[in-house]
Amino acid sequence: MRGHRLVPVLAVIAVAMTACAPLGADDDVDCPAVAYSNTARLTLSEPRSGLLLELSGEAGSEPDATETPVEFRRTGDQSLQVVEETGVDDLTGNSATGWTAQLVGAYPTVLYRITDDSRTVVAEGSVEVDWVQVGGTPECGGPREADITLPG
Repeated sequence: MRGHRLVPVLAVIAVAMTACAPLGADDDVDCPAVAYSNTARLTLSEPRSGLLLELSGEAGSEPDATETPVEFRRTGDQSLQVVEETGVDDLTGNSATGWTAQLVGAYPTVLYRITDDSRTVVAEGSVEVDWVQVGGTPECGGPREADITLPG
């Protein structure tokens, strides 16, 4: 029974210590070493079936034309090398209902290419992403989400 009384006491002490440590501009914040993935939901402005999406994160605000060829992650790709080159960890879904992409960074711009079954390009370009933080803390960051509409 002694151990049961100790747990609530420790919990109260931990909460009290946390509450007594206000964060100010001069305070250092120790953030946990957690890697967040960010979720982008992508839909076509005019949904239709039978199209594939290729996606890549772009670190700058504008695509860099000097970096050719641009590496894309295609719907259904599973290679880890693709993640390193594109910044896209996972890409699932379809053109009729939309896709969900897990990105390893909150890229300000994503590059996209939409193709048909014969790999003919239907649409391609870049789109600015308006990320919204959905977890974590303002000081340490956290996972983000975005809804993106692509021309199609």
